Amino acid sequence: MQDYQVSARKYRPPRFEELVGQDHITTTLRNAIAKGQLAQAYLFCGPRGVGKTSCARILAKTINCSFRDSHQEACGECPSCQSFDQGRSLAIHELDAASNNSVDDIRSLVEQVRYPPQGSDYKVYIIDEVHMLSTAAFNALLKTLEEPPTYAKFILATTEKHKILPTILSRCQVFDFKRIRLQDIADRLALVCRSEEIVYENDALLTIASRSDGALRDALTMLDQLAGFSGGNLTNSLVCDQLGVLDKALFVDCTKTMFAGDPTQTLQALDSMVARGYDSILWVLGMASHFRNLLMAKTPGTTELIDSGQEYRQQLIIQSQETTTDMLLAGLHLLNQVELQYRQSRQPRLLVETAVMKICYLAQRRQKNTNPEPIQGPKLPAESETHPLQGITTRLPVADFKTPAQVKIQSKVPSESSPNNLQELRVQESSGQALKDFSDQKSIPETQGGANFQKEHSSKPISSNTQNTGTATTVDFLQTLRGHLGKTQGNTKPIPKESSHQWSPPPPSSCQNLHKLWQHLVQECRDHNLGGLEGILSRNMPLEEIQDRPPGSNAKASNEPLFLSVILYSDTEKSLFDGEKQGILDFLVEFGGFGTRPQWAIQQQENNTQREKFLTEPERFNRLNAENEDFKDLSTRLKLFLI
Repeated sequence: MQDYQVSARKYRPPRFEELVGQDHITTTLRNAIAKGQLAQAYLFCGPRGVGKTSCARILAKTINCSFRDSHQEACGECPSCQSFDQGRSLAIHELDAASNNSVDDIRSLVEQVRYPPQGSDYKVYIIDEVHMLSTAAFNALLKTLEEPPTYAKFILATTEKHKILPTILSRCQVFDFKRIRLQDIADRLALVCRSEEIVYENDALLTIASRSDGALRDALTMLDQLAGFSGGNLTNSLVCDQLGVLDKALFVDCTKTMFAGDPTQTLQALDSMVARGYDSILWVLGMASHFRNLLMAKTPGTTELIDSGQEYRQQLIIQSQETTTDMLLAGLHLLNQVELQYRQSRQPRLLVETAVMKICYLAQRRQKNTNPEPIQGPKLPAESETHPLQGITTRLPVADFKTPAQVKIQSKVPSESSPNNLQELRVQESSGQALKDFSDQKSIPETQGGANFQKEHSSKPISSNTQNTGTATTVDFLQTLRGHLGKTQGNTKPIPKESSHQWSPPPPSSCQNLHKLWQHLVQECRDHNLGGLEGILSRNMPLEEIQDRPPGSNAKASNEPLFLSVILYSDTEKSLFDGEKQGILDFLVEFGGFGTRPQWAIQQQENNTQREKFLTEPERFNRLNAENEDFKDLSTRLKLFLI
């Protein structure tokens, strides 16, 4: 009983070749020993349990060995190696900086450096957890670390490299130890099990390795614990139960049932897991990792990125062929949202169960889109064209267009007579349908003017010949739109040209009166629902001095031109007015009786009009008190106040 050693100490590697998962470091150190190019100080940094201290001991033992082999490994038989193995070597000193972190401890170490080794080539100082040294202790070590005696070598080890002073880092050769791969840890555990005569399953060792987080020492510690509990027979189910790890077969089964659209088995598995004391977040994290592995397994080039055993990897490859990438990405998105919201949720189990049902709903919807039921009549737009998560979450950009109840599209159409006319198309959504597209069954009717087209067809949706049945043939929105606008390739008929609005004659009383003619134009715009043009004309009434000019009096005598000033506030207004200004001018010339043809004075400027701030009830009350003396007197007499 007294001779028992834990596996982490009993199977500590004595040679470079037995150091697991750090080939990039052992190769460098071997070459340095072979060439005799040893630095005065080394810094080994990396996570816990990856071999930093073991590598420091192997290096110290090897450089003092008297009979190194051709691979620069210690012989283990010379007096120096034997004294090191027995723990009585005077040439190798280990210092725990966590408990010896003062400046006095470092001063004592510096004093010892002055004495050369006895019976060895080098005197090696291994300082573990060196980041725990105080700043004064680091400063006391600087000079000795930079220019030590030729026989003195320093090996520093730490798990927190960022806490080391830059002056120390610049004096050392830095080696970064990496986490050990899952398969390498499992192979090492298998070697220990064979030596200890422990019966094991490969999946059990892989589960232990995955739980160790890349640290071999943690894996060996868990192996000792599980071997004592199981009596020397390690099964995967036993290891999962003892370590609180969910079996990977559970994730394979849950993925299969959820993507089939059936949440029953997954919800039952969650209930059983919670009843055994597991936290629901373990299932979320494990399922997200499983979805990630399925994505990696879809491509042969990324299969090696799956850190698992060969048997589980084959299961992933098979299942990845049965799943789709969009469903895996949608599932990952939902699971990540659950992970972010889990700690703040008051009902975390409900959050997880809701995510399960959402994934199943997405799977059911995809199955319906993939194998739609045959229906009579026109085909509706397929839901598969939308994002898989639409309707489930708002945390994503929806790439699909949205067709509102009424869409009005304006496009400039070149014309010989009026180059800036507007082509107006309108699509109305029929009741009972969520989306409506343009129909290629009916072309756009030719009109004589843009305003007439607006008036005559504003209430008539462009639909197919089957409008009486309440349905319309669905076609691609963009293709049909390009077809109507004349931009598609092929023999597409040009869009019919349209002219400006045809103004009706004014009443006789309005003739030869500029002001009344202008009011007639405004009223006709209002009657024909030309709101944009109505606003421009109403805002730009002619000035007083030219409103009541006797028709043709001064203008005919002096041939003085009449300028009509128009102020526009945007490019949209300019485009609209440019299309109608010629017709308005012809109307004024025909019925105004001017001696000379009026000319437009168009100005475009920014609209800096500021809207009045919305006032609250107290603000309005205080403003009335400040600006209205009668209200102030009344409120004072009646003692009015706000409740």
